[in-house]
Parts: sequence; structure tokens; C-alpha cells
Amino acid sequence: MTHITVVQCRLIAPESTLKHIWTMMAQQQTPLVNQLLHHISTHPDINTWLTANQLPSKLVETLAQQLKTQPLYQELPGRFITSAITLVKEMYASWFAVQTQKRLSLDGKKRFLSLLKSDEQLMQDSQTDFQTLCHKAEQLLKRTQNKLKLEDHQNSQKAHWSLINALYTAHNNTKTPRSRAAFAFLIKNKGQVGEIPENPKYYQQRRQRKEIQIRRLQEQLNASLPKGRIFDENHWNNALALAQTPITTVEEITSLQTQLLQKFSHLPFPVFYGTNTDLTWFKNPQGRICVKFNGLKKYSFEIACNKRQYPWFQRFFTDYQCYKPHQQKILTYRTTKQLLSRTRKVRNKKSDSNQSNNDSSPIYKQISNYELFLQYQQQKHHNKHQRHNAQIHDAKNNYGEANLGLYLNRLLAKAILEIAQQYQVSLIILPSLKNQRELIESEIRAKAELKIPGCKEKQDCYAKDYRAKVHQWSYQQLIKCIESKAAKIGIDINTCQQINLGTSQEQAKDLVLNFCKKLSQTEV
Repeated sequence: MTHITVVQCRLIAPESTLKHIWTMMAQQQTPLVNQLLHHISTHPDINTWLTANQLPSKLVETLAQQLKTQPLYQELPGRFITSAITLVKEMYASWFAVQTQKRLSLDGKKRFLSLLKSDEQLMQDSQTDFQTLCHKAEQLLKRTQNKLKLEDHQNSQKAHWSLINALYTAHNNTKTPRSRAAFAFLIKNKGQVGEIPENPKYYQQRRQRKEIQIRRLQEQLNASLPKGRIFDENHWNNALALAQTPITTVEEITSLQTQLLQKFSHLPFPVFYGTNTDLTWFKNPQGRICVKFNGLKKYSFEIACNKRQYPWFQRFFTDYQCYKPHQQKILTYRTTKQLLSRTRKVRNKKSDSNQSNNDSSPIYKQISNYELFLQYQQQKHHNKHQRHNAQIHDAKNNYGEANLGLYLNRLLAKAILEIAQQYQVSLIILPSLKNQRELIESEIRAKAELKIPGCKEKQDCYAKDYRAKVHQWSYQQLIKCIESKAAKIGIDINTCQQINLGTSQEQAKDLVLNFCKKLSQTEV
């Protein structure tokens, strides 16, 4: 498991230095990034690049070289220009990756929705009863599995999707109505043959949930290209001036609305220092650790941090002193195990000073783990309101629950593994979290529409409250705790897609049954 430690500090420098760097970031680098993004989005070949799903290799560098000749950017350090180029490339790379994933997901959901029919519709198309349809589906399933038997499937998940893709292909190549209905029946039931007809209400909710997923993906794909940061009031003045002119087309209205709704940023774009050799560590005459950045060598910054963070910066300084005489290409730090091999002392809580010496009441009270869990939930709810009020009043926002959530996840993982050992379990099946957030959001929307039809405001309130309950726990962290403890005692962990329908017990039962069926299909 990879451990990432975030080290924070303040960089102290004279006011003139801070003002100069802020001016370069706010009035030079941020406009440079904005202009690069604007030139790319308005380029005549932008549609060709969107179709190819990538930008030309040297496009951003070419545009930056052209902009460097302008008087505004002539005195900008090379590090700031390189940082702007890197930032624009990363923004478009991540945007293209997300769009590709969403486009593939949208195509798959549309293909599934085109075949999704109720059992009654499938029986009408095939002109058979439910038992005959199931028998035909079982024959086609065995035939398809026999065709895939020679392939080497590495895991059950891959075997499952190979089967589903084979069913889609067979459905497209089949001409007879009965076989097409049987293949659609198998695809709808994820490669399984049901024993009883489905509930019409469940089918309606399932279809509505899939339609909501498709609608949301289409809205996300139609989103605009990456934009820059609004950092001055000229943008708003230009947008308001444009709003006072006659508007004749829908595109102009959409463009104006986008400009008015774009959020104002209080911070400029950051400057990237990707490698540790871009920093120069030294100590000033007062013995304090200082740092200089490449491109800004005439400016030095003093490190200000607390006692917990100071050993890290002391280590950076010591390692740089070892690196400096040799001038290696790569600066190596200590291993993670060596850096983290230290103990933490926790001071005991002091009793109330007004408490009498003869009072024998205990200082600490015993609470159960469940009471600790309730306390954690109440603390999160309280901190949520505190953060909201702090944001309104633009005050400091330092409200958190420390590591209590991680501690509770470890307690839960420990309890789960104790039960597993008690029943001599050799394998634990956990739900897969892939695309789980989008699936839960679509399910919440579908429930809201069925529960409160025709009232958009109440549906949004219901979805908001439901969403707050679902997303307030770190499920990924809990899974990692279970995997870590299971590895120590020799219990295997596997994941499977979970259907979010029914009670928790029913979902757990379906999760295990689905995994067993997929495992048996792989072994066939």
C-alpha cells in the first residue's frame, strides 16, 4: 500500500517579494493560461481535435512561443511559462480522458436500453410463455459459454463481460424473434436465467434509472471545453456590456449565460515545480531553514511550520547537503519506512481544576464502539454546520474529526475479520465501488421521481438529504482496512458488482450469489 504524506508550511519573505511574485502569478501567468485555453477552444481545427480525442503534440508550445513575444509576457520567467504549458496540457489530457470514459459509458447504456424490455414484452415478441422463454435462454446461454470455453479468462469479472459482449453479438446476428427475445432476456439479467417473472414496478424503476443515467451523461458530454480563471472585474463588465446589446441567436444567449455564471476565482493558477532538484535548501544566518526556487533565485523564503512538520524540512535540508557535492541527476530521500519510524506521545487529559481532591469520580468514562460511532456522526454533522457558517463569514475553516473516522473503520474491519475467523471463512466478497457514485445518484433521482412525482423542488430536497446520508462515510478507506487486516491472517478478498435494491441483507446475499455464479461460469 502506497503512503502519501502531505507536508505543509508557510513561506515567509519580505512584502515586496510576495507582492512581486503575486503580481507575476495574477497579472501574467494566469492571463497566459487563459489565453492558451481561449486560443485552443477557438481554433478552426478544434472539432478535428475533439474527434481525434487529443491535441497536436506541439500545439501548446507553439501557442506559448507566439504569446511570449507580447509585452505582457516578455519579463515572465521561463519556469512560469513552462508551468502554464504543463497546466494546459494536463487540463486537456484529463478532460479528454473523462470525455472518453463518459462516451463509452453512454454508448453502452444506450445499447442496453435499446434491448431492455419487460418480461411481458419479451413473451409477446417471442409468442411464448415465460417457462419456454427461460428454457430457450438457458440453451443459448450454454451454447455461448461453450464457445468461450477455450479462452483464458484471468478473473471472473473479465469472464462476465466477455459473456455479455458475446450475447450482444449473438443478438445482433440472430434473425428469429424467439432467439432475439431470449438473448435480450439474458442480457437484461446479466447472463443469468431468472426463475420467476420480474416485478413490473422493479422493471419500471430500473428503466427509469437507466434513462436518468443516459440523460446525465449526455448533459456532461455537452459541457463546454476547459476554461480559465476569472481573476478581474473586466470579465463581468464585458459580459454586462454584451447583455445590453441586441441578441438574436440562441448561441449568443448560451455564450452570455456561460460568461455570467462562470465562477470568480480568488487565487491565480499555481506554478509547478515537478522535481525536488528545482529547490535549493539552505540556512540563513539566524539558523532557520530557507528555500529558493529555480527561476526566482534572487528571492529566498523562510520555512515556517510547527514542530510536527519541522523534522521533514530538516530531512530535506540534510539530504540536499548530501546531494549538492555530487550533483546527481536524481535526488533521493530516505525510504518511507525510515521516515515514518517514529513514535507519537499523547498527553493525558487533565482533570478539572475545580474538582475537589476528595472527589473519587473517574476522569474518563467507558463508552462502547457504537456510542463512539454515534459521537462521530454527531461531530461530523456539527462540523458541517460550522464549516458552512465559516464560509459565509469568510472565517477560518479548521473543523475536522481528526482520525476518528479511520479509527472506526479499523474497528469495523477488526470486527468483520473476527467474525470471519469465528466461522472459518476463507474468502470475503466486498462490493465494487466502480461507478458507484453515479449509480447511487441515478438511483436517488429515480426514487425521488417515483416518491414525489411532478414536484422538482421536493425531489431535489429529498435527493439532497438522501445523498448526505449515503456519501458521509469513507467506503474506500473501510475496504482498504479490511484488505490490510485480511492479508495478515490469510483470508482472500474479492470484489463484485452489487445491485442496490432491497434490504442490506438481501443486497449481501445477492452479492455473494452473483460472485458464485460468475466464478462457476469462469471454471466451466
